[in-house]
Amino acid sequence: MSVFVPWSGMSPPRSGWHVEGEMDAATIVAAAAAGIAEVAAAGTGPAAQVEALRTRVWSGGLVDASMAPRGLAFAAYGLGFVREGEVARLSRAGAWWRLTTPVGHALAR
Repeated sequence: MSVFVPWSGMSPPRSGWHVEGEMDAATIVAAAAAGIAEVAAAGTGPAAQVEALRTRVWSGGLVDASMAPRGLAFAAYGLGFVREGEVARLSRAGAWWRLTTPVGHALAR
């Protein structure tokens, strides 16, 4: 099997980020947990179907009014960047999204 990730050779912009809003840790954790549950509920199957499901789940909206991908919540949660009681800032620069917490940044394109 060959894996090709089109954005792997791209770097996010260093400037031009505009704040889109803020969200609390509970919202981020809820978005990540919902995505994890949705993928887990589908079980296993042919690789192409599982990959399509993951793509659909993690590229869906982080919150209802946002175009930011839910994968940001998964990345921030999985990397331990989300801590109870903290607030994260959601920023955008062109096609790139950044979720910033006091611990680190999760990026998506």
